Amino acid sequence: MTSKDIDWTKFDELIEASKQTTADFFKIKELDSKEKELCEEQQKLRQERKEISDKYSQEYTDKLNDRLDKYGILTVITSNDHGEAYIISATEDVMKIRFLSNYGQRKNELDISVKELKEKGFVKYEKGHDCIDTCYIVDKITNPLYVFEIIEFRLKQEIKDLERNLKWGKDKVEDGSKCIKESTEKLKEFSKVSDGKIKKVFNSISFGVTNLSIDEVLKALPREIKLYEVEEYKDEKATDSKE
Repeated sequence: MTSKDIDWTKFDELIEASKQTTADFFKIKELDSKEKELCEEQQKLRQERKEISDKYSQEYTDKLNDRLDKYGILTVITSNDHGEAYIISATEDVMKIRFLSNYGQRKNELDISVKELKEKGFVKYEKGHDCIDTCYIVDKITNPLYVFEIIEFRLKQEIKDLERNLKWGKDKVEDGSKCIKESTEKLKEFSKVSDGKIKKVFNSISFGVTNLSIDEVLKALPREIKLYEVEEYKDEKATDSKE
């Protein structure tokens, strides 16, 4: 059991401290009450959400299904891929669809014309117009020329890819030829190694290796040092042009 006498000389200080303590504990009760209200509101919101989402829940996944698949699943064709495009919503004029691109890394949502989709069997979206790549959203095409339009689109993309590879290859050949020529010229320096080259390497390793001077080392070496037999570089492009 503990007892402590009141210090009446500090009673005014006690009164002020009491005011703060009373205010703090009142605030704690107020916040507890507000937190309880928020928790109850959160529970109501969660329950409301659950009741709605349960209608669209799919087995074995947390993803929700729009439940519009029974009305149709479209096909999306890009320059190098194709997959499914799902209907999110529809009005008389506009259908909103969703599909994945970039090998499933990017989610796209587009508004397409219902009239165009019905008449042509597909809608084309150009790159940069709400989508990352030019794509065709297809229902069912009956006109063979429209089918060829998509085939041509794919073939032109293949041409672009090959042209890009061709340019890359030509650049590499050009860089390679330049590298071969420069390296061949530098290798010639090793067919007759100069004193300067030997001195340069000596200066980089001499510390802690020898007390000999570079002149003593050079004096002990043959008059000519050949470390490499150089093959003459032939520029095949120049040879081909002569032929």
